[in-house]
Amino acid sequence: MRIKEDTLQTIYEIVSRTQSIDTPSICLALNEADIVDPELPYSHELASWLNEWHREAWETTCIHVDKLIEDGDIVFTDDGELYTPGYAGTIE
Repeated sequence: MRIKEDTLQTIYEIVSRTQSIDTPSICLALNEADIVDPELPYSHELASWLNEWHREAWETTCIHVDKLIEDGDIVFTDDGELYTPGYAGTIE
């Protein structure tokens, strides 16, 4: 799958606006016109649902999030939350 600069930029902007967001929530935000939020209570449930019902969107999101992490543009914490480097707010 090809990395798209505009998708990287959009994900970075989402993380910048919503510090502590997780990858499943980013996938919903990226695809809000095509995917209706099932309002699952846990992130891992949403990830499984996206993988099962919207695999292409899920895989695209994951690949782009991974690239941003690899490049040091965003930070992934042990609890699965994403932040921009140097974030000065509270990390819960």
